Amino acid sequence: MEESKETSVANEKDLKTEQEKKKTSEDSSESQTKKENETTKEESEDKDNTQDEKDSKETDTEEEVTEDNSKKEAAEEEKKTESKKSEGIKEVSEEATKTLEEKTTEAAEKSEEATQTESDKNKEIAVKESEDNYYIGQAAIYYLSNPTGDPWTNDTGAWAPTQETSDVLSNINTKGATWEDGYVGNTVYKNKNIKSNVASYITSWPDSSTGSTWTVKRDNNTTGSYFTFILNSIWDSYKSSVATDLNINVSELDKTHITEITLTPRKISRDNGGTYPYHIDCALSIKSTKIFTAKFWVKNPGESEYNTQVDAKNYLIGSKVKKTTNATIGSTKVVDGVTYVLDGWYPENAAGGACDSTKINQNQWDYDPLPAELADGTVNFYAHYSPTTTSIKLKKLVTGNMGDRTKKFHFTISITKENKNVTFKVGNTPKKVSGR
Repeated sequence: MEESKETSVANEKDLKTEQEKKKTSEDSSESQTKKENETTKEESEDKDNTQDEKDSKETDTEEEVTEDNSKKEAAEEEKKTESKKSEGIKEVSEEATKTLEEKTTEAAEKSEEATQTESDKNKEIAVKESEDNYYIGQAAIYYLSNPTGDPWTNDTGAWAPTQETSDVLSNINTKGATWEDGYVGNTVYKNKNIKSNVASYITSWPDSSTGSTWTVKRDNNTTGSYFTFILNSIWDSYKSSVATDLNINVSELDKTHITEITLTPRKISRDNGGTYPYHIDCALSIKSTKIFTAKFWVKNPGESEYNTQVDAKNYLIGSKVKKTTNATIGSTKVVDGVTYVLDGWYPENAAGGACDSTKINQNQWDYDPLPAELADGTVNFYAHYSPTTTSIKLKKLVTGNMGDRTKKFHFTISITKENKNVTFKVGNTPKKVSGR
């Protein structure tokens, strides 16, 4: 029994031992499995890490590739943008060129249109003159740049201001005027000028005044600006002329010496071109505290006015005027078979024009001007041609059936000159006052 017990205990021990071994084996197996699992896990994680690294590298590579592609794309885009800009600039340039060409074309068209308009305007004037023989409208005022110059010249260089720059305008009406030829050297301009009764065709001066002359004064509210403009435009020529005549230095002359300028119209000229093809060409009388001008005028055979200026010179105030040698009193000329003799010199009349009836005696030269003659700054002297012979027609008219056609009649002829009766001849017989 005891042996059986012991056996049973031994068996229990063995069984327990076996169980412990089994358990140990299981634990070992479990531990091994666990280890294997952990190893597998580690390997898996390593693999995952390796894959992640690989993926990361691939991602980096892809990013690098993408970045490179992006750079390429950006470069290409930049190139496209630059190309577009270039094309845009080209388009703008082309557009600008086109616009410039259009503007140039437009300007040319406007210029052509303006030229055409001006041409049409001149044609209208020409047509009006052709149909009606007169012009009503504005005319530009010009004046001698040298006051001692020739007022009949059509040489543009003799006039101020510079050609086609005058905006000093008057109104004219040339109805009934006679147009005469103009001259520049040996060149003749047909029907160029009005030279007779010029002032009668001027309907108003720039300040709306009327009259045969126009006077502008320093610091005058109405004409002061005209005075300044005119004086500035002639000053260089004027002071040069005065300095030469008086043999003085130009520095001795000053604008402040000039107080008034009087414009006397000598001719109206046409076909001058520009905006105002009609000009009023004026002689100047310059009133100065230092200087005066002496002018000698001649009325030629067939003329109604003293139109020919034969001499002009500047003098200091207080000086006497020397008689000109450019025209000889008593000289003759033959026109259309009639002989004329030059008679003069006559001073100004009370109004300052042509002329007083009393001739200046030979012993009055050199001539001492009167204060009234110096009033406008110019002293004028006049001579004219008179015929040495003339012819008259006498006609006896008998009316009615009872008139005696054989009856003798008496005719009385008288010639008065300078308020005096003069001796004349009928045929070769000297007569005085009357004759049959």
